[in-house]
Amino acid sequence: MVFGDTDVLMEYQEWALSDYPARLTPQEFDVVETANTFEIDLDGNRLQISAGDDSEQLNSNIDVEDWTPSALVQWLDRKVRDQWISQVELLAWLGDIVTYLNRDRGIPLSQLMRCKFILARKLKAKINGYRQAERDKVYQLTLFDEGARVEVSVDHGVEFFDEMYADVPKYRGRRRRGGEMCAGD
Repeated sequence: MVFGDTDVLMEYQEWALSDYPARLTPQEFDVVETANTFEIDLDGNRLQISAGDDSEQLNSNIDVEDWTPSALVQWLDRKVRDQWISQVELLAWLGDIVTYLNRDRGIPLSQLMRCKFILARKLKAKINGYRQAERDKVYQLTLFDEGARVEVSVDHGVEFFDEMYADVPKYRGRRRRGGEMCAGD
């Protein structure tokens, strides 16, 4: 006997993150850098905004020693970890995502590292979307598919009977009734 609750039904459903594409489209995630830079300085209570000097702008696509695909995958793993997905499966999927974004979409690793918080948020939403799709599918198949065997039974229901709470002490303190204090029964 299984209750018709989606969380319970999901316990009987086999699904894997690897069944879903490790991809983020440009509409889902993209890094766009512009040549215009601005310098914002708060001086006391006055806000000063001025155009930055292009000569002072650093090349944002430089390699940094600790910035590796593996380091990004490990960092993302900590941010998007999920109790229903094994770490081995999640690490493999995240590795595929980073490879896809870096190699196939041509987004430099330095840009991915600088945008890692946004990337983590997008990946978390993507995983949640995949799980919701699985939840919808299992609910539909289990309860409404042609082969679904849905039964209603009261065999294991809760039985109420006289004096079932006879041993439970009653509250004897004060309580509010309609804005006024009343003594307990």
